[in-house]
Amino acid sequence: MAAAPALKHWRTTLERVEKFVSPLYFTDCNLRGRWWTCWFRVELTIPEAWVGQEVHLCWESDGEGLVWRDGEPVQGLTKEGEKTSYVLTDRLGERDPRSLTLYVEVACNGLLGAGKGSMIAAPDPEKMFQLSRAELAVFHRDVHMLLVDLELLLGIAKGLGKDNQRSFQALYTANQMVNVCD
Repeated sequence: MAAAPALKHWRTTLERVEKFVSPLYFTDCNLRGRWWTCWFRVELTIPEAWVGQEVHLCWESDGEGLVWRDGEPVQGLTKEGEKTSYVLTDRLGERDPRSLTLYVEVACNGLLGAGKGSMIAAPDPEKMFQLSRAELAVFHRDVHMLLVDLELLLGIAKGLGKDNQRSFQALYTANQMVNVCD
């Protein structure tokens, strides 16, 4: 006798299947097993419209990653260290190759270990690691620098508190920057 199928929410199931067959969506990728390592072969084709732009591979996974290019390790990737992109080219030239193959090694552990809740705790044997983002993107350095400046001014304002004149100056400067962007 066949077992009855598990009932799932229709819309959620439909969306998951649509994403699985769609080239526009990146599907979930769950990795399991502490200290387990897997490899991803990443074949990239940079659009011709991106000539003259800075191009990055954006990669976010729960574990530690290592990008390999031409058989050599070139850069580590980790959300914990806020290093989630690899610079493919500072400025894509007309004659630069648009297609390349990279390998990304992902280890199922955190930056400082695999402890449950902290790096010195015993490992969690049920912990799942997820690859949540893998995409090619144009990096807009001017926008990035603007965000860094805004975060710095916000940090100054919060750190100095409401009773400090410099706090107000930092906050109002950040507000003027936002107003110019509108």
